[in-house]
Amino acid sequence: MNAVKDIFLTRSPAQPVGIEAGLDEYLEPLDRARAAHLLRRTSLFGTAADVSALIGRSAGEVVDELILNARISPHPDDPPWANSLPPGRDAPASVRQAYDSNNNTWVKDFRREWVGELYTGGLREKISLFWHDHFVTEIRTYKYAVFAHRYLKLLRTNSLQYFKTFVRRIGTDPSMLIYLNGDENRVGKPNENYARELLELFTMSPQDENNVDNYTEDDIKEISRALTGWVLSPTTGIAVLDPERYDSEEPKNIFGLEGSFDYDGVVDLIFDQRGPAIANYMAQKLYALFVYDLPDASVVAELAQQLLDTDFAIFSAVASLLKSQHFFDPTVFGTKTKDPVEFTFQLAKSTGRESSEELIEYLYRFIPLIDQELFNPPGVDGWPGYHNWISTSSLPMRWAVSDVILLGEDGHMPPADLQPMAAELYDANDPEAAFYLPAAIADHLFAVELSSIDIPEIPEDFGGDLISFPVPDAILNGPAHIRNLSKIFLGGAPWYEWFLYNQGSNERLLAYVHHLIQYPDYQLM
Repeated sequence: MNAVKDIFLTRSPAQPVGIEAGLDEYLEPLDRARAAHLLRRTSLFGTAADVSALIGRSAGEVVDELILNARISPHPDDPPWANSLPPGRDAPASVRQAYDSNNNTWVKDFRREWVGELYTGGLREKISLFWHDHFVTEIRTYKYAVFAHRYLKLLRTNSLQYFKTFVRRIGTDPSMLIYLNGDENRVGKPNENYARELLELFTMSPQDENNVDNYTEDDIKEISRALTGWVLSPTTGIAVLDPERYDSEEPKNIFGLEGSFDYDGVVDLIFDQRGPAIANYMAQKLYALFVYDLPDASVVAELAQQLLDTDFAIFSAVASLLKSQHFFDPTVFGTKTKDPVEFTFQLAKSTGRESSEELIEYLYRFIPLIDQELFNPPGVDGWPGYHNWISTSSLPMRWAVSDVILLGEDGHMPPADLQPMAAELYDANDPEAAFYLPAAIADHLFAVELSSIDIPEIPEDFGGDLISFPVPDAILNGPAHIRNLSKIFLGGAPWYEWFLYNQGSNERLLAYVHHLIQYPDYQLM
């Protein structure tokens, strides 16, 4: 475990990455390393063929395509229960019990469906998961699948649109209204929960980049007054304003300005009065999502200014960041710790697992086991992330989960077929493939440079008749990691007998990949 932590501290030090390049566009054609980096950070990775398809294309073209697809792709069909609201308080107990039983099934089904969409949905689903970790709600509090569906639909719809509109819509979403007690916020009995998180977590944080307070406790109190009166309609489940619960008794004083602010007025006010603070905060969040957990001040400042200049257009800021020289600098490759979704999905995708009911069922079951239960972050500030994803309990569980994804389970899911991956990564007909395929596979699986990984020295010689079939000088006297990876791959078998389509070759590939994913570096992306 200490070795794992040492790797993370080396790859992901507690300071910004320190890259000179900024948001100027990266103009060189994508090579394999950069194509893989782009897919890891935006689409939960892909197969070796997916990576190959991007090689030689321009970053700008690919990023524009990813963002356009994320914005215009049709949403999944609504489930049949999408408008099945919970029965009212006066409903018979038997009706409520039947609904609760159905709701438990719907929640499980909907979680499973989102896992399937995450696996195939690319950037839209990846960034929707990010917003789920930003505008946090917990189904353990709001309970009902119908509200989870509306919440996720809202995240998908607004994930790459305009942030101000997003903020305006999220506060009256049923899941948020219930989760942060907005439906209990009424004149004479204000509830400050949503007002506090609106400022502290959702838009601007307590202090700006110069450690100056962005708001006061009095601002929170006054904002909570302006947000009073919102309840859920019992017939539609949509938030409506109840005038009798709205506080219109006195003007509100927010950020030193007095007025009869209501819900829309508060959203307008915080963007008008704290726009730079919001832009800087959200630029840091987007940077952490796509680049590194600790922000680069100069890039964040550029990104924040772009948010201000484009009326907080999320898609524009994301495009600039993903096209940038900063994003494609190799210094950031392998600096982020994979969260459970990234870990499980990237292993399955990189080894060519196609989406299937069996695979999605396993992923649905595995993700909570390694501490990321969809629709249930641990608190309003979301999952802790960064190095916290790895612990003495989660790492062994990650290894156990990876065994099933890779090796399958008797009677339920077959082992992964790694031959297509291998064929894509290296010429199967090259007589020296046994020496170079292992490094190509490792390069595909790891985000960091292979030469920087602590690959053990294998003192034993290659197996077989080395007089008749001598090992090439380029291997004997070449890079140590190429030589040692090939020895690990062959496991003492004669190098000249390897052929991709021989009987037993997939078993050898599986054993090799299983060995590689035990390295601490595999936890990074």
